[in-house]
Amino acid sequence: MIGPGFPPWGYDSDNGPDQWHKDYPNAKGRHQSPIEINNKDVHYDSSLLPWFASYDPGAAKTILNNGKTCRVVFDDSFDRSVLRGGPLPGVFRLRQLHFHWGSSDDHGSEHVVNGVRYAGELHMLHWNPKYSNYLDARRRTDGVAALAIFLQVGETPKPEMKRILEEINAIKTKGKEAPFPNFDPSILFPKSHDYWTYHGSFTTPPCEECITWIILREPIIVSSDQWIAWMLLQPDGNRILATRMAKLRSLSKNAENEPDRPLVDNWRPTQPRYFRMGKSCLANSMKFCNGMSDLVGEESAADTVYLDFSEALDNVPHKILVGKLLIYRLDEQALRWTENWLNGQVQRVVFRSMEPTGSQ
Repeated sequence: MIGPGFPPWGYDSDNGPDQWHKDYPNAKGRHQSPIEINNKDVHYDSSLLPWFASYDPGAAKTILNNGKTCRVVFDDSFDRSVLRGGPLPGVFRLRQLHFHWGSSDDHGSEHVVNGVRYAGELHMLHWNPKYSNYLDARRRTDGVAALAIFLQVGETPKPEMKRILEEINAIKTKGKEAPFPNFDPSILFPKSHDYWTYHGSFTTPPCEECITWIILREPIIVSSDQWIAWMLLQPDGNRILATRMAKLRSLSKNAENEPDRPLVDNWRPTQPRYFRMGKSCLANSMKFCNGMSDLVGEESAADTVYLDFSEALDNVPHKILVGKLLIYRLDEQALRWTENWLNGQVQRVVFRSMEPTGSQ
């Protein structure tokens, strides 16, 4: 957030990311974002918990074009839309969400994963209400939490983007703003809540180093011939038409009375990681492990199946399970589901039929 009196910045060669440090010294700090995430450098942290979001659709207020991005603003005057859990020390209030995208489908995200840059990236910004206000929180190392979701080109685009994107025509030029009531941003979440986390900064000036990043490992899908699933129902109500990316790229970074300049490539390149070590949490996996107790039945179960996790990889949460996990009355369908779920999560899972011992 930049107020009056601050030097202008943008994404062009004369005012872009390579120039920001001249007016905003934080941009040369040692905790800057975005970064590249490499699996070989990420540490699995068994102490990390799943994160949870509770969003009130009534908190959504407006959608706007500020010349830098498309942004949705939420009421953050009290804890009505919050993010908690994961690496966060408490509850954080949702303030806004915005997007980063490219001039073509092969780039646009800010964070990079194993050398791959996605088509775009969605950021949901939250602030710590233990501080007096959002601006105060931005001055604190634990002041802000950003939930990041990658946008990946694919064949099954996410229809939930429709609500945001159909408002684009109302905010075509810089400074345009339109009402945007009754929107729950949690509909944009992917199925998996697995994440990476690290301490970093805003990716725009003044680049304050106050953000706990929660970067979801699973992207949401956008169609191959558009940017983020411009979904329009055909007259028959059954087919879905995706308009091309040109629709989104028609947003202008200039005001209505200025020459049109496409709003594209609003992303910052990756920054040095220095000594920072990213951490990962397989949140869905942990939920599954913790939820195994739901399958436990009576001690008198006739058929007992043991899952031997002794061959589990060191970087997956199954290692938190000590010894053998006992599951009672696990029918064939549930067993098949369990095997499928574990596929790719562990090197080998050994299913054994044993008689319960006296200690159990």
